Amino acid sequence: MPTFDFCLAWSWKYDADFVALLDTACTRYGLTLHEVTPDTLSDALARIAAGGLNFRAFFDRASDGDPAFLPLVEWATARVPCRVNPFAVARRAWDKATMHLEFITAGLYTPHTIILPPYQECPDLPPPDLTPLDGRFSIKPAHGGGGVGVVNEAQVWTQVTSARQRFPTDKYLLQEWITPAIIGGHRAWFRVIYCCGQTFPCWWDDQTHVYAPVTPGDEKLYNLGRLREMATIIARVCGLQLFSTEIAWATDGRLISVDYVNDPLDLRLQSSAPEGVPDEIVAALADCMADWVFEQTRPRVRLANEADIRTMVRLFEELGHPHADPTDTRVAEVYRQHIADADQLMLVAELGGRAVGALSGTFRTRLNWPTRELWIADLVVTESARDYGAGRALIDEAIVRARQAGCHRIALELGYQHKVAHQFYQSLGFEDTGVYFALNL
Repeated sequence: MPTFDFCLAWSWKYDADFVALLDTACTRYGLTLHEVTPDTLSDALARIAAGGLNFRAFFDRASDGDPAFLPLVEWATARVPCRVNPFAVARRAWDKATMHLEFITAGLYTPHTIILPPYQECPDLPPPDLTPLDGRFSIKPAHGGGGVGVVNEAQVWTQVTSARQRFPTDKYLLQEWITPAIIGGHRAWFRVIYCCGQTFPCWWDDQTHVYAPVTPGDEKLYNLGRLREMATIIARVCGLQLFSTEIAWATDGRLISVDYVNDPLDLRLQSSAPEGVPDEIVAALADCMADWVFEQTRPRVRLANEADIRTMVRLFEELGHPHADPTDTRVAEVYRQHIADADQLMLVAELGGRAVGALSGTFRTRLNWPTRELWIADLVVTESARDYGAGRALIDEAIVRARQAGCHRIALELGYQHKVAHQFYQSLGFEDTGVYFALNL
């Protein structure tokens, strides 16, 4: 079955430049990129259903505008553990009313905001006290972007009543009108793009919508490092890997998160559209994403520690071990003893920081042998991560540690029913050298 490193679903024709840059970046990192477009969607779904196509990572830039992509998204949600802007996480981040409250909890400054229920639920809503909004305010639906449904510089309640009827099933936000300061000749309104741990702050004129990168000199001269800090906090709040956020430096000195989370992010190149993102930033985003996918889809192996006990209990149950309660002190103590014992080898394989596999082994002596052997008692990789090379990575690390310990051999046992595992070990050079017997007591 062909397995691609990264699948990008896209349908907006203006994404073509970004896709080309992403393809180039993936090639640099040795990643294979598979594109699914409206023209290839049916074929991709058919191949997936027939077991003829698989992916290690998935990024959906299509389903928000084309529901035909939802079956692909649903399949990826269930089968692909590495996803850029996972669908359920993105849907939560799209809700400005939810994000407003989450931002406040995270300690971020936001405009004074009044959240209204959907018109459909409460059409005859009595006017709230608008005094805190100081005479002018924005009216925004909780969902959507591109300024659709937004009324700027509103002043009276009748404008709110009219605006709420445009999207009657959505909540609405009444936001304090923010006037940005003027800094270095710029309106101090910023768009900060966040991508997989990196931040790209830009001046963004709220009237012309034109970007200009915040230079290192700007950042130092005007003390704009807080923009990066705020974007990092927002990333923790919303859980997305790629988004932009609007931050305004108000005339009263506040740095205010104005429009929360923008996703999907318009990635047109500035060389193609005046309001597009600077070309060098889009190229950097593509490289950053390829780097992230590489890191997320390449397993890393480390020694287990006590914090891994709960996960290892679950993993070894998948292998066929009896169900055990990790909070049972007797169960936990056995794991602790193995982790602390220098003659035991306890390894964990991670994908993107998530434990997906484990190996337990024993360095043991054999009569008439002057050196020890490493006996691998158990090796397991959770089903959703079995196409990522985690099992091979665990064995490779075990071989390294066995050599370091001066072992003459690595040995293990397998039940007859584990045919796929037999092929796996034989592909790594292990030989079938005996028959395994057991007497249960």
